[in-house]
Amino acid sequence: MKDVRLRRVWNLVALCAVGGLCACHHDAPETKRDPAALDGVQRTAARRVGLESAIDAMQRGDLNRLKMLGVWARTRTQVALFDADDLSSLDVAIACLDGSLMHANRQAALDKIQSGKLLKPASDLCLAGSE
Repeated sequence: MKDVRLRRVWNLVALCAVGGLCACHHDAPETKRDPAALDGVQRTAARRVGLESAIDAMQRGDLNRLKMLGVWARTRTQVALFDADDLSSLDVAIACLDGSLMHANRQAALDKIQSGKLLKPASDLCLAGSE
């Protein structure tokens, strides 16, 4: 009788020990960085790809793609991927394609932009029909 009781107590202790180990087991929290944060190499690559995509979309006259790129460039990261002039060129190109910028006002809108990689493609897109 003592052996049966001792065995039950031993089984109960073993069961509690295993249950306690399983209950207390947890993975160490992984340190993840903010997915919106980009390091320098990623930021440079994202900027290059974004500019190339915008130039291609301007050359093809793809309004939807330009709108998506505008949203992406403004909200993708906490740091600006495009400079202010490139964003302005993108906005002018979108306005030219969707018809919200009249032919007479296109040159004036483009003249306000000083530089940027998107200025020439935006100018080509907006002024193509006025020559």
